Amino acid sequence: MKKFLKLSVCFLFACFLTGFLVSCPGASSSSDLPVQTINWESDGTNLEFYTNDVQYLSTSNSCWDTSAYYDLQTTSLTAYIKKNSGNVDYGYGLIFGKQNTSSDNYYRMNVTADGYIYVYKKVNGNTTTLKDWTLMGSNINFNKGYGVENKVQIWEDSTTDNKFWIVFNDSQYGYTIEDSGTVFNSGYVGVVASVGSSSYESFPNTPVDVRIRITSPVTMRSIGGIMESSVEFSNPDEVRKY
Repeated sequence: MKKFLKLSVCFLFACFLTGFLVSCPGASSSSDLPVQTINWESDGTNLEFYTNDVQYLSTSNSCWDTSAYYDLQTTSLTAYIKKNSGNVDYGYGLIFGKQNTSSDNYYRMNVTADGYIYVYKKVNGNTTTLKDWTLMGSNINFNKGYGVENKVQIWEDSTTDNKFWIVFNDSQYGYTIEDSGTVFNSGYVGVVASVGSSSYESFPNTPVDVRIRITSPVTMRSIGGIMESSVEFSNPDEVRKY
């Protein structure tokens, strides 16, 4: 299969589908923006995470996770992801291979709007880095910037059961992620986004705004309702690049 993301002081939002999104300060800002939170709802095309509410900002070295789970069992998927605004250092992306909606066993890929990637695995809540924060080269074909969409494909290597591939925008180059431990060959799929602390975000003027849609193996909007959602603290090093 392919690649994954990173940690730091933040507010982290994860939607397991599985499929969804979020953002941090950078692109658009306005002193007239109303304070609101949209927690992984459809905007008609994508799943949207949006907040500029200061109550979601952490003042300590921690992150927040919000998760929503869907009954979609797979480890191979295609998704379109983008971040419209929010702190550029905080990641967004996908979770896959999640063993059940209440387990802490899954893979996660995070990217940043300026082109970094980080991939890790959780086993019983313990984190193993599979690909540390890396700036993607031009051969990876990742579109950098705010409001720019990227196609992501993740699938298992057909020749072995302990490798994943991650490819962006149909590039002939991508990342091979090798898992030498317990391999999660199937599971729930989800979407994730991160919100930084009050030192990193500029609420309410610059919201965190992330959009994600999963198009394969099923159209996101054809999937049934959210099975479960939650908000919890998370390790900031898993969502913010260094």
